Amino acid sequence: MRREDVVKLLVEEGPGAVAERALASPRVLRLVVGRLWEADPRVRAAAAASLGEVAARAPERGRELVRRFLWALNDESATSGGPVLPALREIGLRNPGLVTPHAGALARLARIDEALRPEIERTLSALREGGDGAPGAR
Repeated sequence: MRREDVVKLLVEEGPGAVAERALASPRVLRLVVGRLWEADPRVRAAAAASLGEVAARAPERGRELVRRFLWALNDESATSGGPVLPALREIGLRNPGLVTPHAGALARLARIDEALRPEIERTLSALREGGDGAPGAR
């Protein structure tokens, strides 16, 4: 599957269909993660929602995504990590137990990175509203 195919899938299918394909193919999962940096906000939002669904269906994959996204937010990663925050929020809504343990680190980052603060605050708010920590709590 090519990048263009994934973009089309994200726009035309729901998060469940995209998550199903991403769980079946590591390449598709990588392509979905890469779409968090797309210029089109519809594609970015669909990618984030799909990754949240991946985490709900396969918590181990979700845990790995959270680990990678937290690294992307680290200055040492040399990555523009802001685009991962909507995906962290979606993961937290669908499987709060994967993101809640990192709420303190996100809160500290919000205090030191003014540019990321609004998006981090939305993510932390979503975690507070995310339910009891059970997968699919959304």
